[in-house]
Amino acid sequence: MVDKAKEDGRRKPKQARAKATVDVLLEAAARLMAEEGAAALTTTRIAKRAGTSVGSVYQYFPDREAIAVALVEDRALRLADTARDELRKLMSSPLEDLMPKSVETLIDLYRENRAVLIDLVDTDPNLRLIAQTLAAELLNFSTYKGYLARHLEARGREDLELAVRITGLVGVSAARAFVAAPEEPVEKDVFAREVGKMLSDYLSAGDD
Repeated sequence: MVDKAKEDGRRKPKQARAKATVDVLLEAAARLMAEEGAAALTTTRIAKRAGTSVGSVYQYFPDREAIAVALVEDRALRLADTARDELRKLMSSPLEDLMPKSVETLIDLYRENRAVLIDLVDTDPNLRLIAQTLAAELLNFSTYKGYLARHLEARGREDLELAVRITGLVGVSAARAFVAAPEEPVEKDVFAREVGKMLSDYLSAGDD
């Protein structure tokens, strides 16, 4: 009879090693993208930067497109996790403070991940769709929804899911557009304040 614990013990290191290898490959791809642009994302260049063989790259990614998709997904999820951690710190803040600060946080995160989440994504409509889909769910987490529910309930509104989706899409889209612009149209704090005010006004409206 096979010992289940031993069986699990054999699989977990293998899974951990596989994840570690993928993380190294994606980090190498991200650095190449930031330094040289999308043209540098070849299996040969990624393998060399990661210090591994081309065969190791193909073991996890069948082609360049698969690497790009995985890279966008990885960076988008990382951005979402960081944004959620930062927003959790603001849950005791009034709405008119939380919204501008959340937009400013998103701007900073997009700046840090511009090479992948803007420059790479804009090279392929499929990558743009993946990024947009993940961004739409950025604020769909229990702490934020609970915070928003209290504000909406006080105003007689029952459109929580819609409000979560709209604030997420508008906040993320505005932050991304600000970073993607060839030149910043206004100072970051001014932009964040005005977009935040727009979102606060939307959330503060009563039920018609």
